[in-house]
Amino acid sequence: MVRDIWPLSGVETFEATFPAGFEPAVMECTLGITESEVFNFEVYPTISNGNISINLPSRLDSSVAVFNTLGQQVFANNYTDKNISLNLKLAPGVYLVKVTADASTVTKRIIIQ
Repeated sequence: MVRDIWPLSGVETFEATFPAGFEPAVMECTLGITESEVFNFEVYPTISNGNISINLPSRLDSSVAVFNTLGQQVFANNYTDKNISLNLKLAPGVYLVKVTADASTVTKRIIIQ
């Protein structure tokens, strides 16, 4: 007997393809990451005219990239400071500030007026 589930029309269609009484064992899934420390940073003001400050937890080699809501990178630069000042000359809108440092990446949102 062929139990074709395509096109899948719902959970019922999927579940009906398994034999009666089928109870698969629950398996623990991991990504292989046992412990992860993610750095954090402050960006302020979150609503500005383009002048923003980024404060890292310590002096780190870091890269800062800014993306518009279409996912296009509109700014990028590398830094070695704990405190970074940016004067972004961007059109008003919502942007994402992505900071990569110490093998971690954190993204935060800002609004340019």
